Amino acid sequence: MKHFNQKMKSFLVYHYLMENTDENHCLTCKDILDYLEKDMGVPAKRRALYTDIDEINKTLYALRKDISIEEAELEIEEKENDKWQTIVYDGSKKGYYVRKRDYKLLDVNAIVECIYAARFITEEQAEKYVDIVTRNLVSIHQAEEIEHEALLLDRGKTINPQVFENVQKIYKAMRKKSGKNKHDPEKISFKYVAAALKGKTTELRKGERYIVSPFKLIINDGNYYLLAFDEKKAAARTFRVDRMKEIKALGIPRESMDELFSIGEKAYVKQHFGMYSGKVERVELRFINPLLDAVYDKFGDVHCQPVDETHFSVQVEVAITDQFFGWLCGFGKRVKIISPPPVQEKFIKFLNNITSSY
Repeated sequence: MKHFNQKMKSFLVYHYLMENTDENHCLTCKDILDYLEKDMGVPAKRRALYTDIDEINKTLYALRKDISIEEAELEIEEKENDKWQTIVYDGSKKGYYVRKRDYKLLDVNAIVECIYAARFITEEQAEKYVDIVTRNLVSIHQAEEIEHEALLLDRGKTINPQVFENVQKIYKAMRKKSGKNKHDPEKISFKYVAAALKGKTTELRKGERYIVSPFKLIINDGNYYLLAFDEKKAAARTFRVDRMKEIKALGIPRESMDELFSIGEKAYVKQHFGMYSGKVERVELRFINPLLDAVYDKFGDVHCQPVDETHFSVQVEVAITDQFFGWLCGFGKRVKIISPPPVQEKFIKFLNNITSSY
């Protein structure tokens, strides 16, 4: 066992430094030797540690340049400084740290932001993926910074952990090859659910299965959508993938997509999604119950309060802009601004400005 551990010593040193060091955090020789002996049961001497770090740097340089160890040694001999080294010694801090990594801290931060921004990923899945990314790409100290900043963001998340399973089933139905064989894209069927009050969901069409010709998967505003042709409605529609369940491939060739989406997929997406931003105010809105999904889509996991048998109200922080008022207009009389009065007045003015141009 001792012999085996000694063979693993260089790897353990590299892993320990990768996980625990960066430009602002160093480890002394004593720190590393204590880790090897006390935590891993691998006795080591200071001089041997210097050799290990030198060999690690040499090997990483060869891998980075895609050359042999012998070629790396020749190139390193011609170097006039230590900029080629991955692991360097900081004389002021009396310790070693990992300087060169595959990804910059900003790159990893961007990846983490994308994970947290994706509404089709559950909170539990997001934590798991962020842990995987940060554990392998940055030090534990940098990971704490990144996770702390990302967790401050308030974004609505799906509660469906099977989104990726749904995506794979849809891709499988849409693909044109199965291994080396040709595969005709096929229709799928599924049940579709909508949000209900008190955190529940309800099956639409009374649980009747939807039959559609899948055309394109789209990620928009942090959600996965399927662009498809709905046979019952005889029209192109989008479906939230996290609200689809019990997806089945039917083995029936899908409809001709060229005819169904003559306007083009990009034009279709632009017609069905929008954004808004500006000065934020707290507004109370009243909606009819069927618009609960639309509210969750726009504002995330907000508290909706029943008003009567057909209406609910919600208080949200919104940007009071023309884009927001335009979003309200899309619901017509099915939505009403309850408060505050100044926002009601601005909305009336917005409507008057529109009608005055006709």
